[in-house]
Amino acid sequence: LAVEAGLGLVGHGAQQGGGDVHAGGAGPVHEQGGTPGGVSDVSQFKDVSATAWYRDNLATLVRKGIITGKGDGKFDPLGTVTYGEALKMVLESCGYTAALGTGSNWAINYKNLAVSRGWISSDIDLNAAISRNATAELTAKVLGVSAVTSGSPFADEANGYAAALYYTSPQIFAGSPNPNGGKPLFKNSSPLLRQEVCAVISKNRT
Repeated sequence: LAVEAGLGLVGHGAQQGGGDVHAGGAGPVHEQGGTPGGVSDVSQFKDVSATAWYRDNLATLVRKGIITGKGDGKFDPLGTVTYGEALKMVLESCGYTAALGTGSNWAINYKNLAVSRGWISSDIDLNAAISRNATAELTAKVLGVSAVTSGSPFADEANGYAAALYYTSPQIFAGSPNPNGGKPLFKNSSPLLRQEVCAVISKNRT
């Protein structure tokens, strides 16, 4: 399903976590909580077509309260994903929750949780765009998947965590078709888009 986006689907069950997924409080984008105007059904998004490849994945996240949009009925599928947004979505999809901070530090408690578990470094910038390699590393560590040290399935740059998530069953990172044939492309030099992160996290928690 997500081949054209360069990402596959997550099909792992949740690891032991801090309780059920919930949404509450307010942040700079409405994924951070039940801000007035957030959607409760994927059909309410004005910028998500009925045939969008990620629609089913997004519907799952909306139903769980992990994503409620960016306000005014918009999802912003082509927007980039910040480290803070990725932390909240990945952690919540695996059953972990944290209290929301305020302002630019709205995701600080998700960061602190991830740092305390050894999933990320303490020097990450919550408001910076997250790379595909960093997303793969975060997802793999939260799921307890070890990095692959050799034999990458991708033709281009991809770290061992991305490779490991290619080999999971169900497959998490499928990659994109290589126009030159051979191994698929991971495309780490391309930004991670909001529509793509849906494919990564939609089935973390079943």
